[in-house]
Amino acid sequence: MGLWRNERFGRRLSVALPLLALCCDFTLYSAPASGTVSEYEVKAAFIYNLVKFVEWPAGALSGGSFNLCVAEPDPFGEALPAFLRQKQVFGHSVEVVRLKTSENYRSCHALFISMREARSVSGSLRDLQRAPVLTIGESADFGETGGMMSLLLVNGKIQLHINTQAVRAANLRISAQLLRLANHAQDGGRK
Repeated sequence: MGLWRNERFGRRLSVALPLLALCCDFTLYSAPASGTVSEYEVKAAFIYNLVKFVEWPAGALSGGSFNLCVAEPDPFGEALPAFLRQKQVFGHSVEVVRLKTSENYRSCHALFISMREARSVSGSLRDLQRAPVLTIGESADFGETGGMMSLLLVNGKIQLHINTQAVRAANLRISAQLLRLANHAQDGGRK
């Protein structure tokens, strides 16, 4: 019985350690002189680390850079570009692309949609259903409108919700480790 518990603990630890990088990258980010870190600085670190646990279909990442797009209005300001400066995803430099219209969403590898913008782009999310674009939002109903991941601020902590049906439809694969650590992972974004 003791050995079984140790093995189970070891498995949990092996799942948790890679995601510890989420916290490490966040804490290594230089905070402002006030010592406080904004919600969007934290979300920048989460997004950077989340994409490392996603597998895109063959050929989807061919090209010079990994395009991390943000639908305008951009809530990050300079937090996202500052955090991603000189970082790479799967051997590609990361380019932050701010988009004013949905016509260029398919040029993205990952797309962040703010809570303010989520309702106005729900039709665009449906258009992206089969495209290999990881959609990340921050509203509670983001998964229900076809979004893949939502970073929710709950009691001062970021919760990760994953819509596995939307991820599969886009032919993306999310690491089992990340699925186990998500606060909610369900088909169609519903509990």
